[in-house]
Amino acid sequence: MKKYIVFLLLSNICFLSLEAQTVKHFVFPNEMEAVILKKGGGKSSMKLNYNKATEEMVYSDTDGQKKALYPISQIDTIYFSSREIHPFRKGL
Repeated sequence: MKKYIVFLLLSNICFLSLEAQTVKHFVFPNEMEAVILKKGGGKSSMKLNYNKATEEMVYSDTDGQKKALYPISQIDTIYFSSREIHPFRKGL
């Protein structure tokens, strides 16, 4: 019984550690409402977060999987409540 309790405690600690590492990669603790202004003049709204590890703006699709906002070259500005982001291509 002791071994079973120790196993449960260790598995919970490992799970929490992995979850904490994932959260560290993002600028915000949760996805935040953002307004996207496109270079052609269009505008749209969605919940976004920025992944510092992959340097991508991400959103959750209908299945809950995180996906990168694409094509970033067509986006002029992303507005969050207190931040304004101007995307650019890497290597330029």
